[in-house]
Amino acid sequence: MALKLGANSINKLYLGSTAINKAYLGAGILFSGGFSPADVFGATDIGLFNRIHPDNLFTDTNGTINATVGDAVAYIEDLSGNENHRIQATVSRRPTLQQDPNGAYKLVYDGVDDFIEVTYSGVISTPLSNVNVARKAPNMRMSIETTDTSSLRLSNETATDGTLTFYAKDGGGANSGAKGIPIPLEIEILILGTVWAQENSLYRINGVQNTGVFDPGSNSGTSGYRSAANNKNPPTDYTVLEEYGAIQIDRELTTEQFEKIEDYFRLEVGIAHSGVFSPASLFAGGQQGLLFKPER
Repeated sequence: MALKLGANSINKLYLGSTAINKAYLGAGILFSGGFSPADVFGATDIGLFNRIHPDNLFTDTNGTINATVGDAVAYIEDLSGNENHRIQATVSRRPTLQQDPNGAYKLVYDGVDDFIEVTYSGVISTPLSNVNVARKAPNMRMSIETTDTSSLRLSNETATDGTLTFYAKDGGGANSGAKGIPIPLEIEILILGTVWAQENSLYRINGVQNTGVFDPGSNSGTSGYRSAANNKNPPTDYTVLEEYGAIQIDRELTTEQFEKIEDYFRLEVGIAHSGVFSPASLFAGGQQGLLFKPER
């Protein structure tokens, strides 16, 4: 969904000598300033950035043969600079690259035995930020810790009724304040931002931050990233999932960084920006008045 001139992606737009940071076609983002989520990773930041696109997906575990639509994917390239590439060596357990009617690419997990993961070289500690992009559905696991070590459990998922559950406890069920969180009915593709802290954590749903915090339970961090399966080794339970992208980073992202990442994924998957407003819309019902914009 990137803006292109022929086969070439456009990374910068100008109006005269002024750089344009965002351009819209109706409510949809047409251009977002050439920003990449990889830009938020500093030299010491640990984590991963997965873009679901044939340029960054491979059918072999060495990351040399690019995937095309219909292929089983063995390797998801990490674009954060950390070399945390997600790999699935078993052919039958690989998700499939598919494409939406609007051109957005996604990885589809069958809910039978598909998953793909990376184990980091060490534990990354809270605060920890995630952005997960997936088609909204009940019973889907967006991100899961790769080991069943009790002190490292961390889980973003939906329940059977489609509500969100966040889990980071040593044992027992999810805390009451970290489950049953509704997703607005109009959302089809979920862009879920989370900041995991020891107790008080926050979440964002398609650019809208919650007014409070949730308590997922004590958690010291995570040692890896897995989609569509539980944290047992090997997994013992799997979920259907349509994944469009993911980020995990070992610090709290700023609101501005979240917004830029969310805009990037909106552009990638072709969904409208919920916050677009024009003063001209006040006159949509034929009301009389004046709209004046001074020159600067």
